[in-house]
Amino acid sequence: MRRARFPTQIISGTDRDKWGVQQEGSYGYLKTIKQPTLIVNGSNDVNIPTVNSFIMQQNMPYAQLIIYPDSNHGAHHQYPELFVRHVSMFLSG
Repeated sequence: MRRARFPTQIISGTDRDKWGVQQEGSYGYLKTIKQPTLIVNGSNDVNIPTVNSFIMQQNMPYAQLIIYPDSNHGAHHQYPELFVRHVSMFLSG
């Protein structure tokens, strides 16, 4: 029998209720991230609401945000060529 490489974490009901809810100081933490960061999202993402991407970009000093129109959580799959161009431009600085 093979063992899992990573231990399984059980999420309690209490922790699950906090998922996606702003925690005290969370925006402050984002402000400490100094690495250039590319944030990509679709305009109609229901898994991670698009507004969260705007909040991240506004609170991360070196973040760049790209929102793909008429797309959802898989925006990078819906616009693969454009996504590759955007990532290449971001990485080339």
